Amino acid sequence: MVSEFFGTFASYIVRLHKNTVHNQQLSYNNLQSSAVWSPPKLPFLTVNCDGSFDSNTGLAGTSCISRDFAGTWRGCATKCYAGIRDAEQAECLSLLDAVRWSKKMHLTDVIFETDLKNIADYINKASPVIAWENEGILLDVLVVLKSFHGWECKYIHRLCNKAADKLAKFSRRSRVSQV
Repeated sequence: MVSEFFGTFASYIVRLHKNTVHNQQLSYNNLQSSAVWSPPKLPFLTVNCDGSFDSNTGLAGTSCISRDFAGTWRGCATKCYAGIRDAEQAECLSLLDAVRWSKKMHLTDVIFETDLKNIADYINKASPVIAWENEGILLDVLVVLKSFHGWECKYIHRLCNKAADKLAKFSRRSRVSQV
């Protein structure tokens, strides 16, 4: 049973990556330049993170996806949470999961990308634009970020974060926590 699940999860990730790359190529032609994902410069890796929240169940799924300078997928992780207050908390947890996962993977130069501008503003400018209940999560993010050689936290358009969005929804719906 467990091996069936891992086989299903692995095949889902492969299909997700293939579909995302194909859909990105089709949709990027119609987007403004500000809504196009671009790969990082060497030696950085990009880690896109996203959260998915269901207000009816209180369940949230988070995801992070790592890609290199060529846009090549390097790994991903998901986590499912219960008892989450709102979508902002899910998004904050997704960044915390991404930072912790990157540290565990021994990544040193990382660009973290989120589609919630308030999170990037808090991390980069210490702007008090998030709910006070979520501030502790982002303070934990800042503590972990001190261990990286080089890092950046960027806001990106939702259309550039589709792969992370789909993976977070899969995590929430299937109640999956997996690397």
